[in-house]
Amino acid sequence: MAPFALSGGSAHLVEVLIGLAFGFVLESTGFGDARRLAAQFYFRELRVVQTMFTAIVTAMLLLYLSSGLGWLDLDQLWVNPTYLPSAALGGLIFGVVFAIGGYCPGTSLTSLATGKLDGLFFVVGSLLGMLAFGETADHFRDFYYAGHYGPIQLTDLFGVSTGTAVLLVALLALLFFGSLKLVARRLGHERPVHWPKALAGTALLLGGVGAVTALGTPSLEAKWERLGAKYQPRLATREVFISPAELLALRADRDLNLVTLDLRPEADWNQFHLAYSERVALEALPSLRRRLISLTDPSVVVVLSNDETAATAAWRHLALLGVPNVYVLAGGLNRWIATYGSPAAPGSGLAPIATALAGDDALHWRFAAALGDRHPAAHLDPAHTPKLAFQPKVKLQRKGKKSGGCG
Repeated sequence: MAPFALSGGSAHLVEVLIGLAFGFVLESTGFGDARRLAAQFYFRELRVVQTMFTAIVTAMLLLYLSSGLGWLDLDQLWVNPTYLPSAALGGLIFGVVFAIGGYCPGTSLTSLATGKLDGLFFVVGSLLGMLAFGETADHFRDFYYAGHYGPIQLTDLFGVSTGTAVLLVALLALLFFGSLKLVARRLGHERPVHWPKALAGTALLLGGVGAVTALGTPSLEAKWERLGAKYQPRLATREVFISPAELLALRADRDLNLVTLDLRPEADWNQFHLAYSERVALEALPSLRRRLISLTDPSVVVVLSNDETAATAAWRHLALLGVPNVYVLAGGLNRWIATYGSPAAPGSGLAPIATALAGDDALHWRFAAALGDRHPAAHLDPAHTPKLAFQPKVKLQRKGKKSGGCG
């Protein structure tokens, strides 16, 4: 999940240290005792729920504060995609087993490490369950991958700012804690509220929300100044610029989910655009992030403009937003038309503009009429278009479905 990578011995050392620290914290807070864990379902012990929710809120505040201070790029953090039906069923099974057995995977390992026999049985049962799942997963693959909503975040789901989302979660936490304590007290299982501690915690929480709101999130321009050195070599070596011939080959691949984004002004779009493209404004790209990240594998996003200027800016934006498999059409639509437009053909209604300047990102062709995608070069049939040689640039990064849980 972290926005950095370690390899070799250093990675294993960090993993061991994190595991030891995690296990120590679980055991020291009583999470290695199945009776204490199961007691939360009967409102006799609220420590587990309070600790987990506090950890979630604390991590949220620290992540957004780090982002606002420029220490962390949130868009580079892995967010597990949502597959709603399988997640709902898995959550139901997990909850029932948790209530019966008193452990989740992480706490069962902690219990085993401290020599508890019930922890051993739970770990063995978990391993057998994983083995059974692995052996039968192909039989319900369609259900497993159904309801793909991508990496949903509250800001995307409700269309609110970061500060508003953080405030909503903070208020939910306070309401949650208060409701749990009220129910527990009604059942006679909760001690009286220690008001100085409760008020101090509430003030600290709301102070963190205020700091996140004040700092906000860095703009894409600010992020490029800080992180651009990571991506600039890919532009300098032109490894992300694909030729018109490769774009046509991608179009011919029926197994590929191809998205083509046209960054040009509306007037140029009306003159000519590719039949399978969609026009977007540069400033609207962040609103497309969730959709582009949620594309099913294999998928490729190609950005294009008349030349390369606007498309290159769009590539920078999408790279910073964490969208994988983004490429730029080399030479833009000017090169596409020169390659496939047949301007010399009689009656083509197409002529080059003599005063065009290289690199001005303007349309260098004059059309007899604004045809949009009705021009022959806009909807080429790959099967009946001469295949031109090209150097393949596209290297697909697979997203896949990753596991999650409480440890």
